[in-house]
Amino acid sequence: MLESNNTGIVLQRLTAGILYQPVNLERQALANFYAQASTTFDFGVFNLLPDGGRMAVGQDDLIIQPTRTQVNMAIPAPFEAVAQRAMAQFDAVRQFLRLQQFNAFGVKLIGVFPLGEPSPDYLENRLIRRDNPLDRLGLGRVGTGFRFHFEREGIWDVRIEPLFSDLSQIFVDVDAQKTEPFRDLRDAHTWMEGVERYIQREVVDFLRNLPA
Repeated sequence: MLESNNTGIVLQRLTAGILYQPVNLERQALANFYAQASTTFDFGVFNLLPDGGRMAVGQDDLIIQPTRTQVNMAIPAPFEAVAQRAMAQFDAVRQFLRLQQFNAFGVKLIGVFPLGEPSPDYLENRLIRRDNPLDRLGLGRVGTGFRFHFEREGIWDVRIEPLFSDLSQIFVDVDAQKTEPFRDLRDAHTWMEGVERYIQREVVDFLRNLPA
């Protein structure tokens, strides 16, 4: 069991995307949308893409394409504030494209789990037998990570591995796809909140209670 003052996973990045039936994106319409959205979301950069447009501010961006819209955001504030900003951008796109239904929704959260001190073999020593043959893969191994795949109310992919740039932390990546169509963006918000709860409850509980 982990013995430290760890309070949970420090979330760093959110990526979320909605999928929908193909729509026609005109360049002038995208430019007009950017002009309106920049007043609400403080966008300061606009780029036309071969199949859509990208608008950005700081470390955050919004990408609109014919079959999907994606947001990428840093998480410096409480997660709920970031989630609400993401959903507000999705709602603005929904109105702009006059979307009535969404085919799928995905959420990817990236964060780190502080250990308190460097421990590159924290996961390996707790999840793999001591007489494991990992050295057969070659010399110079710094650490060992794990990937878990679940299919339950969607598709979940969980990566847990040492943060190789700072071995006092564990890197955590949870990617959860809601694969059933839906009409109300509140369903997407609920899904996003569920992914955040999962990473802060199940994943944290798993990491804290690994046997030494």
